[in-house]
Amino acid sequence: MRILMLQRRRRRNSKNSSRDSQKKNRKKNRKKNRKENRVHRPRSPEKESLIGEVVAVCRGEIKGTSKIPVESIELVKGGVVGDAHFGSEKEVSLLSYEAILDVKNRFGLDVGPGTFAENITVSGLKKENLRAGVRLRIASAVLEVLAIGKDGCRVCSIAQKVGMCIGDTETVFCKVLEPGVVRAGDKISIL
Repeated sequence: MRILMLQRRRRRNSKNSSRDSQKKNRKKNRKKNRKENRVHRPRSPEKESLIGEVVAVCRGEIKGTSKIPVESIELVKGGVVGDAHFGSEKEVSLLSYEAILDVKNRFGLDVGPGTFAENITVSGLKKENLRAGVRLRIASAVLEVLAIGKDGCRVCSIAQKVGMCIGDTETVFCKVLEPGVVRAGDKISIL
């Protein structure tokens, strides 16, 4: 009788241990499949996350000067059509409208969209959401962030004219991946 009870216990224990190992394997496979699906699934337009809006678009014909707000700009590979920086490594520049207002309020300077030579003035753009490689959709155009800030901005011609420059910490430089026309009021999303 005692032997019979021991045999039953062993069978139950072996069944439980095999069930436990099967559960663990299923969990591992589910996690693995989720990770694989996440990596290989392209993001659909519905999954884009809205991060801001275009306040103004600007273009300048001379390097080292402020840019002038215009109705629209055309983005193509190489940058902004008609802009002095067309064809440069950093094709398009974005600057936060909130950063411009901060300079205006703190220092009493007469600054606005285009003053710091940005092509696109945006509202709601948070630098912590951006880093090199992040892709942005603005209207039909797609941009890829190259860098945030530029060297030597404190002594640039704009800093000399305005009295200061925020390009070294605030300007976001991008390259054009997909062309498009951008206007004030267009939404910006991270892809």
